[in-house]
Amino acid sequence: MSTRSWPRWHHRNQLVNLREVAPGLWVGAYKSQRHIPAGKWGLIVDLYGVSKPWDADVLMSRPFDDGEYIPNGLLDEVEEAVWKTRHDGKPVLIHCQAGFSRSVSIAYAMLRVIDGFSHEEALRRVRSDDDPYFPRKATLSSAIRWVEDRS
Repeated sequence: MSTRSWPRWHHRNQLVNLREVAPGLWVGAYKSQRHIPAGKWGLIVDLYGVSKPWDADVLMSRPFDDGEYIPNGLLDEVEEAVWKTRHDGKPVLIHCQAGFSRSVSIAYAMLRVIDGFSHEEALRRVRSDDDPYFPRKATLSSAIRWVEDRS
């Protein structure tokens, strides 16, 4: 058994790739939302554009392509919604198509800004050991730049 407590994997299948990276903050593939009973998510941040309104109390659907820079203003919107939802004690799912790049980059930024983690700790929590090529450089670098601009 690993001494690492984070991320906490709920379903390691690559089609689902669902893991909790901090209390109440989950990252996964678009199919991952179905592995937690409907209505249990307080917020779903959908970066792929396939979630339905009944999947969560709040749905933010802001799709963009893998490997692109995060669209302007998106991280500010997500930060506010994630902070409020987690503060209310409800779980948040951030998902994209595979759960390796877009969702990971957004979750990385949230861990840094909301939870106060270091760069190394935030990366350790969001990266999957299964695929060292993710997150994609442009997407992660825009998240890192957003965090640094806030400092």
